[in-house]
Amino acid sequence: MPDKVPPLREKLRLLEKNLPLEEGKLEAMASWLSPSGSSVDQLVEKAKKTTDPRLQQELYLQAAHQASEKGDTELTLSLAEKIDEPQARQPLQTQAQDGPTGDDLRSAFESRSSALKHSSN
Repeated sequence: MPDKVPPLREKLRLLEKNLPLEEGKLEAMASWLSPSGSSVDQLVEKAKKTTDPRLQQELYLQAAHQASEKGDTELTLSLAEKIDEPQARQPLQTQAQDGPTGDDLRSAFESRSSALKHSSN
């Protein structure tokens, strides 16, 4: 997930150019979006506390992605319901309802590869 922070920060910079944001607001938004050490619960708490609707939506989105990566279908669906934008919400709902996450698939592949290596020895 840390690899997604630079693109988010770039999007915030573009927003700053197009929207009249108060001085320092961009930095505050970027610090809230930093996933380093932020758990799903922490992101949800930040979303509940913020008064900025755009930031709130972004935090819920990030929390839903983290829940999805952990394979928590119920929490993913619950958080996805809080996301207003259908293009952001629907893929999360579909992924949660349809099957395993990328991490699940990667883990299964790695386990299978490891088993094959050990069986050939």
